[in-house]
Amino acid sequence: MPNSSHAATAGLAEQRKTQFPGRQAAKDAAADTVGAVAGTGTSLFFYHRDDCHIQPVEIAPAIRSAIQRFPFKEQAQKSWIHVDIDGDCSVNAIPVLIDHLIFNLLKNCIYAIQAAGRGPCGEIRIRLAADRHRQSLYLRDNGQGIPTALLPRVFDPFFSTRANGTGLGLHFCRSVMNRFGGAIHCRSVPGEFTEIVLEFPRLESEAAQHRRS
Repeated sequence: MPNSSHAATAGLAEQRKTQFPGRQAAKDAAADTVGAVAGTGTSLFFYHRDDCHIQPVEIAPAIRSAIQRFPFKEQAQKSWIHVDIDGDCSVNAIPVLIDHLIFNLLKNCIYAIQAAGRGPCGEIRIRLAADRHRQSLYLRDNGQGIPTALLPRVFDPFFSTRANGTGLGLHFCRSVMNRFGGAIHCRSVPGEFTEIVLEFPRLESEAAQHRRS
């Protein structure tokens, strides 16, 4: 008898999924959001760790280390990445949060390339540029791009251009960059590329050296 009852309950659940697909989709999206919030909460936990104060961080080794630890689903995805950073350069940041920044941005790049069907020729280019006031880190992919009308909203909480996105990743990135005293920007051409720019304030010693040169 218990087995029959269990089977009937399971059958009813399946029937409701069929009758109310919108409700099931909403439940699935909610589950994804809860998971993302939990992940973001884990990231924000690092703000309170003893080793999580803002300090000079060498950006090139930090980026390469984050790439090595990123959980690529396919090894070919790693070959999409090209890092073009010459010389020594440091920024004021929290090392573990640099990891989370790079993880979030790489995840978005990989999704955009796959959504555009460009896996065989995927490219993620990471470069650094500097001026008198800031160090700017550029991450550019050749994925599907973002519609121009949606660009002003990409950093809003719970806004996503993906059907199953949570809208928390880029919002988290903006919060972290604000914590560093920097900024984050996005530009994109639909069907061609998306480029994220992370702007870090220059260290005082480097800024002074730049003024003398």
